[in-house]
Amino acid sequence: MPTFTRVFLSFAPEDANYRSLLVAASRAAGLPVRFVETTHHVTDARRRRVLSRSKLQQCDMAVVLASPRAARNLAVESDVASVHEAGLPLHAIAAGRPAAEGMVPEEWRTSTVTGWNWPRILELLQRLPLGGLELQRAS
Repeated sequence: MPTFTRVFLSFAPEDANYRSLLVAASRAAGLPVRFVETTHHVTDARRRRVLSRSKLQQCDMAVVLASPRAARNLAVESDVASVHEAGLPLHAIAAGRPAAEGMVPEEWRTSTVTGWNWPRILELLQRLPLGGLELQRAS
């Protein structure tokens, strides 16, 4: 049984700083979460979809960093479609804005929408299933 939860992470390249903050804060909090992502260097839509699908098979859930840039980004759009095809739960975290609901396109069909608020993000990540158990802070 795995000792951590694998989370597929999708974001627009312009939101990479929020991605770095999310990953660093998760590590600093000692959460047993491993983030998986498809590189933005893959610009061919078909190839990206294949890579994303193979990575999603290893994941327990997905997070998309929501922003106006992400909502218009074809790679993020492709990732979200692949998440839905894989049947994984998709959670949106607003990249830098507290009013997240307005930045999440309806077609993303996310399970939850969380503003850029670390206590709320931490709460979301601590609720992730780990082999049927709730995540606990690593000691």
